[in-house]
Amino acid sequence: LVGCSSEVGAVAEVRPGTVSVALDALARLEGLETISLPASVREIETRRWYEPDSFAQLQAFTVAEDNPVFSSYGGILYQGESLWACPKNYPEKLVLVKGGTKEILPGAFCQCNQIETIQLAGGLESIRAGAISSCRSLSRLQLPLSLTLFEEGAIRYCYSLGGLSVPGANRQYVVENGLLMDKARETLLLAVPDGRT
Repeated sequence: LVGCSSEVGAVAEVRPGTVSVALDALARLEGLETISLPASVREIETRRWYEPDSFAQLQAFTVAEDNPVFSSYGGILYQGESLWACPKNYPEKLVLVKGGTKEILPGAFCQCNQIETIQLAGGLESIRAGAISSCRSLSRLQLPLSLTLFEEGAIRYCYSLGGLSVPGANRQYVVENGLLMDKARETLLLAVPDGRT
């Protein structure tokens, strides 16, 4: 790593030429606000993303524009057409998911406690298990018309979530009285009638 310190506002810059990054080494670094990836990075590993104190002050990912695998949009990390991770201390209340995003990966929004609304991009097809977890201020989420896969446990422990909707023309899912179900109304996927998930 280059330019990595324990000062407030610290940026961890991964060395150019690095192909694989194990983020766990940075998990508890005090003051870490930005992780910067060079064009050479092709793989990121982490097992500690879900831990409560890991990456707690992280506000942004930056990625070299010529990286063919990863990119950053608004400080959020993407891998190809997948949303990989939103920083836990993301400074905005509204997240605009990048157009062209097809899936939200497990742990992508984990303990992002400042976020109140996630605006999902049209064309989004899948939300994986644990994709949106423990975001205590998240109150509104509209699932897109294009959504075809909402895995069990895709949204969990988001106790402020009360505004959940899906367009009526969505062929897979329907929301009625705060209940997200398959279109046939045979499988209950998420219940938010009293703001609890």
